[in-house]
Amino acid sequence: MRERGRTRRLFGLGARTGGAVLKNRMAGSADWNALGEALFDGLSELRGPAMKLAQIVAQWDDVLPPELAEQLARLQRQAEPMPWPRIRETLVAEYGDLDACFRHIEPQPFASASMGQVHKAVTRNGETLVLKVQYPGLADALEGDLRQVKRIMRLGRWLKVSASRLDALFEELAAGLRDELDYRAEAQTLARYRERYRHEPRLCIPEPVEALCGERVLAMRYLPGTPLDEVAGDKARQQAATTLADWLTEELFTYGELHADPHAGNFAVDDDSRLIIYDFGAVIPVPEAVAPLFAPGEQDFADVRVHRRLRALSPRVWAAMDRLQPPADTLLLSRALNGHYWNMVRLGARLDMQRRCQPLLRWARAYS
Repeated sequence: MRERGRTRRLFGLGARTGGAVLKNRMAGSADWNALGEALFDGLSELRGPAMKLAQIVAQWDDVLPPELAEQLARLQRQAEPMPWPRIRETLVAEYGDLDACFRHIEPQPFASASMGQVHKAVTRNGETLVLKVQYPGLADALEGDLRQVKRIMRLGRWLKVSASRLDALFEELAAGLRDELDYRAEAQTLARYRERYRHEPRLCIPEPVEALCGERVLAMRYLPGTPLDEVAGDKARQQAATTLADWLTEELFTYGELHADPHAGNFAVDDDSRLIIYDFGAVIPVPEAVAPLFAPGEQDFADVRVHRRLRALSPRVWAAMDRLQPPADTLLLSRALNGHYWNMVRLGARLDMQRRCQPLLRWARAYS
């Protein structure tokens, strides 16, 4: 019964979205803000794949109507949390007697996302942790939700997005969500990245507490920080941007991997000006065929005039993209890099990316 209710609500959201897109396409005046509010309310309650898709789309804030982009962006920071009794069920199923493991678990989450929410906890020995708890029933509902999301994504054809691009995006979404269901895998990735960057003083990666990690709960030592889009002062923002750029460059050209969930909520800056990277549920290998192109000189990421011009030309841009079909494995790379780029824009970064990449490019050419 619950699954049928989810299906009806997803279908209703899809119908409302389709109506707005069709009205706009027929030279009408769609109320994008009202649609965004409806999507925010509905997806906050449903969570799962549909909410994840909206979070991905929200990162395309150079293409979406501004009112719709703003409402979808709220899903990154204001999503409605699941009631504590349901979350507690998952914790009890994972740990048994909670009092045997914890002195206290805060019922109110301090972060909510598409697949789970995060609660502070204090262990019996007084250590403060965060518990990333998967929403109960998500694994059972996943495949049904994905079928409905695929139907909703067909609306993209009305925006001149080709079927092959939509199919590739859906397969990326589906594969990523299936992988994210097992929090043990994310715990292993956290441990791998902590080892990789153990000598990098500018980065801070949470330490998983292996004894308390399971398939549906990820336990990490608590790392407080200021969210990326709330960092104050140009000097601090430039320092965070420099660390982020150096880390991404090293990931791409030294390790051949990329953090593929770049929304700003996954990053923070601590009191020692270190960049904290919280979430490692999505890390992808870089396709071998991808080659970076950076112009020499300082790049001003705050200068987004080109995106304003592209927005004005968006119908022609989408038409051109119909004729350019990149391999499916490069689409996730493109989305992740796009999201990280917009983090640089938020910071107002001014960086000479060509100079930063030269040593790594020389190393790469030596092995080509």
